[in-house]
Amino acid sequence: MSRTHSRFAPSSLHRVLACRRSVALAEAAVQADPLRAGSSAYAAEGTVAHDIAAEYLRKLSGSAS
Repeated sequence: MSRTHSRFAPSSLHRVLACRRSVALAEAAVQADPLRAGSSAYAAEGTVAHDIAAEYLRKLSGSAS
């Protein structure tokens, strides 16, 4: 499954609400230094945990996709 990060991620909402231009600044930083968009072991672990939880909830709700 291909994933893209949300421009307005809940984890950065406090920053976005305080400074709307921070979204463009963060995107420009990733464009200037692609390594900033890289992942870490912690991010990979969180992605796996999210996928497991999402699958569990889909099965629990009877949703097929």
